[in-house]
Amino acid sequence: MTRSALVSEGFNSWKRVNDGGKCAFLIHVGSLSSSHNRCVKCIQDLMKPKQNIDKVMNAQSMEEIIKNMLHLKATIEVKTMIRDESGDAKFCILVDEAQDESKKEQMSFILRFVNNSDFLVERFLEILGVEDTTLANLKKSISDIFVQHNIQIHNMRGQGYDGGANFQVMELNYRFSEATIELLALCSALDPSDSFKKFNVGDICKLASTFYPVDFTQQKIHALRAELEHYQLDIRNDCDKKVESYVMIQILIRLVLTLPVSTATAERAFSSMKFLKTARRNKMDDDLLSDCMIFYIERQLSEKIDLK
Repeated sequence: MTRSALVSEGFNSWKRVNDGGKCAFLIHVGSLSSSHNRCVKCIQDLMKPKQNIDKVMNAQSMEEIIKNMLHLKATIEVKTMIRDESGDAKFCILVDEAQDESKKEQMSFILRFVNNSDFLVERFLEILGVEDTTLANLKKSISDIFVQHNIQIHNMRGQGYDGGANFQVMELNYRFSEATIELLALCSALDPSDSFKKFNVGDICKLASTFYPVDFTQQKIHALRAELEHYQLDIRNDCDKKVESYVMIQILIRLVLTLPVSTATAERAFSSMKFLKTARRNKMDDDLLSDCMIFYIERQLSEKIDLK
């Protein structure tokens, strides 16, 4: 292999500098495709951050950058609207788990609560990639979501799980325990069908004292009993009294309504995930997936946002 004298032996003949083909420097530099010029080009590219391969491959037009910024702004505002809507209301969580297009485990997180307009709503709040579906890891992931969104765990009054094996264990324990069966039986005392045929003051008070002791102290149980007795008389006399008159009853009904009865909303969230994260977009990261999903699923809220 031939070597340039300039590299191996040094340079000691200055008379031939710039002497065309006899100049050692020019011979060393060579043509545009020479090793020297290739090295110079590499150094020049290295000194230009804009030529970094990541920037070149992921280059975005100014229009795309503006759209992404608006999308991020809208996503943040939608999450803020959900948190404002839930406020300090008591809630339950609905959690489900499934694989996305890239075979990664994803966990959806939904809040179920009665808002200030007295409507029962279920809001999609987050989807989170999980490394494994062990019970400990799933609990940690749920705790992380509580912290991230500043959700007060002391306001949680129920949990609904579905999906993977560990979720199913939690769900079976939740669904078929003796306490759960008793809860469902006592809740039937609030059933308004057949002119409140199942209405039972004792069962309703037991429901409040047994399952909601934090919300109903002994004093509030007495107040609830008094309201129920008046309410029972008002029903028989067809008295059209405003619901605001029964404060304790209203609190109890709100708590019962938050109980998870199905995970249909979580299932619909995963249908949206399959629509958004396709085979062609299987490298979409978790943050972008979560932002796109909340923007898509909660579009009734996102449509209210003014991006001007």
